[in-house]
Formats: sequence, C-alpha cells, structure tokens
Amino acid sequence: MKVLDDLYKEVRELADKNTDVTTEMKSVVLFRAAFEVGAAEMGIEKTMYIVSKLMTTTLGIMAGEQGSSFEEVLEDLDTSDMSEH
Repeated sequence: MKVLDDLYKEVRELADKNTDVTTEMKSVVLFRAAFEVGAAEMGIEKTMYIVSKLMTTTLGIMAGEQGSSFEEVLEDLDTSDMSEH
C-alpha cells in the first residue's frame, strides 16, 4: 500500500537524519513508539500479536520462504474494534 510505504520512508528518513544516537537507540525508540501507538489504538494483546506476526514473517524472509512479505501481516487483522483516523 502506498500510504504505508510513504509512512515507512518518512520514518526511515527521520531516523537516518538523527546521527546523535546509535542504531540500537533508534531501534528502541521505534519499537517504543510502535508499542505505544499500537496499545493505545488496539490494546496490548493485538499489538503483541502483530509483533509476533512480524517476527515470524521476518524469519520466513530470512529463510527464503516464497511469498513471505510484511504486507501479509495486515491481511487477517481484525480492525472492527480499532479507532478510525
């Protein structure tokens, strides 16, 4: 999805511009933001479910599994009880 690709690029550019902190620190900040946004909108349970799916998908990509992509994480996500923006 273009909107997700655009957001990803924007976040990456912002993180890349900040050279005052280490890569590890940037990773912690990005994870923290993801957890806080996710928990506020979906609750911690759904947020952790998505994190689990992202980890599984990443392992699949690393193993060279055909069809593994980050887009598939969103395919079966139930958004019925999430707030809309």
